[in-house]
Amino acid sequence: MSDNSSRKRGGEALNGNPPEKILPKVLNSPESVKYDVTIIVDEQRFNCLKEELSQHSMYFQRMFNSNFTERDAPEVELEDVVKSEAFDMFLKMIHGEDIVTDVTVKKLLELADYLESDTLETCCIQHLGQNSGIPLAKQFEMAETWHSEKLMTQVLSSVEDAYQLDEVVPRNLDSFCNTTKNIVLQKSFELLGIRKPSAPPLPEEPDQVFEHRMNQIIDQVEIQHHQGEILDDQIELLFLHSFVEEMLSKLINSAEAETIRDNHHIKELANELRDAHEPEEINFIQAQILVLKCKDMYTAVKDSEDRMSQDSIEEVTTHLLKFLNSPALLISKNKRSHRSFRVTLGNREIDEMYRDITERAVRELQIQHIRDITDNPSWIEAMNKLDEFISEIINIRYWMRQPIPDGLRQVSNKANFRAINDIVSKARCYHYSFVTTERAVQPENEDNENEEGPDHEENDQHQEQDQD
Repeated sequence: MSDNSSRKRGGEALNGNPPEKILPKVLNSPESVKYDVTIIVDEQRFNCLKEELSQHSMYFQRMFNSNFTERDAPEVELEDVVKSEAFDMFLKMIHGEDIVTDVTVKKLLELADYLESDTLETCCIQHLGQNSGIPLAKQFEMAETWHSEKLMTQVLSSVEDAYQLDEVVPRNLDSFCNTTKNIVLQKSFELLGIRKPSAPPLPEEPDQVFEHRMNQIIDQVEIQHHQGEILDDQIELLFLHSFVEEMLSKLINSAEAETIRDNHHIKELANELRDAHEPEEINFIQAQILVLKCKDMYTAVKDSEDRMSQDSIEEVTTHLLKFLNSPALLISKNKRSHRSFRVTLGNREIDEMYRDITERAVRELQIQHIRDITDNPSWIEAMNKLDEFISEIINIRYWMRQPIPDGLRQVSNKANFRAINDIVSKARCYHYSFVTTERAVQPENEDNENEEGPDHEENDQHQEQDQD
């Protein structure tokens, strides 16, 4: 056949919807077929019907319905780029067999591109969208290689945020065709909220209208729950950060604390944190930083027999291990948890222990917990439990009352509710009474056994004199 032009499909305007399943139409049953052409592929001969081939391939349609030499030829030999195994699967697909798997999909997409077969292309796309274990990044590459706009649209319709888009789409698009660049640009606009795909037509039947609006309410509840979980994670990470900073200032000398903060993995994550914008991604990075600090602190405390009693070491390390459970759960439930490799590295005792904690966290997330319906959503219940925990800590410890600075931002009246109001208040109480105080009052003499410093007793005497 003399038409060797590029077969990049143009296509309609992209709407982001995956193609519907198309079942091949079988023209004749095998018993009554009178074949009118023999297709030769890799020296193998396939008896076929021109009409059947033309219906499922624009390549054959042009061949048998235009002024090409192959139009009336009893035998047609295809070029070497077509393999007999793939062509045999194409014929089986025409007759209704399900031949697409993760093993065969690449060669079938290549054949669909060569034969310009929408039917074969659609079967491949349907498999990749429903049953495939092939990553989206690889599917994107396949779509570009074999000029499948439909597959490209399906891949990008599965991308949920800018970070996933960055993982799926290569950084350098210079070598890609203009169609691919346009689809990626359209998806980027969509994620930025600049341009949204056209919505499907609204239902008209009364029950469908009612359920459509009910689904909008349920969708909003799910969004609210997801945002609430992010808020709960932010609060828990804030308290864990305060605990860790307090322990760093109390239990670790300044040189060791500086070494911990200078951990190169922590610095790498801090750089990522500066570029992060979504709250979920920020939580994910902050949790990793917290884990790295806790692990380094654990090792430093274990090596401090000259400054701490064995009982104190056991108490502190036990607290640190408990602290690691929450960030481990948060990291493991993130959809980009595979990027948290830094926190699992190392050959220290604590590194092995954290890997065990991570495995338990993964198993915990796999369990489907059934909740009883309560007055509050689960994320508010979690906030209330955290509030009770902080209250206990504040009540049982000596409280060095530090004034909370004026002019700090508060939750607006319309957005405020009891749980968040208590959390904000007690978080600031804890920070300005414990963490800030520990940083401001460092004992000059390390041999002094009084943790509160020599000035504390003197200040109490002055206060008593003032009262007298």
